[in-house]
Order: sequence, then C-alpha cells, then structure tokens
Amino acid sequence: MRAILYSAIVCAVATSSYAQIREAIPTFSIKDGETLVFRHVSSHSNCTPTFRSVEAVDMLEGSDELSFTTEPRPDVNASTTTYACAKPVPGVSLLITAKGVTEPKETIVTVRVRMDTTQGPWQNTVRARVLMFPATKPAAKEHRQEKQEMTQEQKQ
Repeated sequence: MRAILYSAIVCAVATSSYAQIREAIPTFSIKDGETLVFRHVSSHSNCTPTFRSVEAVDMLEGSDELSFTTEPRPDVNASTTTYACAKPVPGVSLLITAKGVTEPKETIVTVRVRMDTTQGPWQNTVRARVLMFPATKPAAKEHRQEKQEMTQEQKQ
C-alpha cells in the first residue's frame, strides 16, 4: 500500500513540475517578413556594466524560417534577483526575423547569445514558444476590393 501511495505522490509531483515548466516559457508571435525585438541582452555585476560585445548568436533549437541578429543598445534596463538597477547598462537588442513562412506554425526556440565581458566570455540563453504566421496575401486584398465593387454596383 505504501509503495502505491509513494508512486502516486511521485507522479503527482512530476506532472505538476512539468506543467509549471511548460507554462513558464513565454510566447511570442511573428508574421512572415517581420523583424521584431525578441529580447534585450546585457551583462552586469551588481549593476556595474560588464558587457563588451556579442561574439555570436546560436539558434540551438527552432525553425529554419527564423533567424536572429543583434543590434547595439546603450540602455538595457538591468536588474538583480532582489532589486532593479538605477541606471541602464549597455547591451544589445536580440532581433528575430521570419522568412518563408507559408502556413501557421508553432515552435520552441532556444537561442544562445555568446558575449565578451570584462570578466571574460559569458552567455545568455533565451527560450520561448514562437507562433509563426504567413504574411497577408495581396490576392486577399484584391478579392475584398472586388467584393466591395460588386456591392457598390448592386446598390446602383
């Protein structure tokens, strides 16, 4: 009886932990052809900037339709586990681009940003659920215009 009870408790805890991990992943959406800010990345030690430059951005998991680049940003809001820093620190904006999306898709993305800091090499790993959508087709706009023209003709 104890073995069954113990197994039930282990299963309940494991299932609960998995559900919490799955819910903790942020969701991000993007349409084909868009380039958006995915996240701001920096490095600091007790609110003192340590960031120098980005060495590389590696997509460890994700879809071929997505790519990542960085853009320098002088004012990334920094925080520690207990408080927010008074002054922003230098860093980068991590940009995501969708290209070649032909149908709605969902994927998990894991991106590693490798940085050079005053304290040596460092990395920041970002994980998110990305919802990808195709761009609005021009043919759909033309179809709507045709419907509007037909409606106007019917009114006359």
